[in-house]
Amino acid sequence: MVLHFFDAATARGIVAGYARAAAPGSYLVISVGSGDEQTGGALAREYQAGTLHNHSRAQIAGFLDGLDLVPPGLAQAREWIPGPAGLPPPDHGGGHVLAAVARTPTAGT
Repeated sequence: MVLHFFDAATARGIVAGYARAAAPGSYLVISVGSGDEQTGGALAREYQAGTLHNHSRAQIAGFLDGLDLVPPGLAQAREWIPGPAGLPPPDHGGGHVLAAVARTPTAGT
């Protein structure tokens, strides 16, 4: 729950570094604060303790490039339940925390 404090390229590099350091077939979990322009954008502009980035859903998914997402993939943290992806998670608008679990490649893949 710290990737929103980094620009997208740095956040992607952080996740890639953890993936490289993990044993093949390991799982990584990320959670990132995000939001629509009204809520998330305003929070990012007004936050004073440091730089806060309001990454898009696509940017956050890109942090896991090269890894195998565990279904249901990137979803709202409070609604992430392992298993086949069904209906897309509801959009509650405002701010939320997106989470995903991904598996690192196994040896030889």
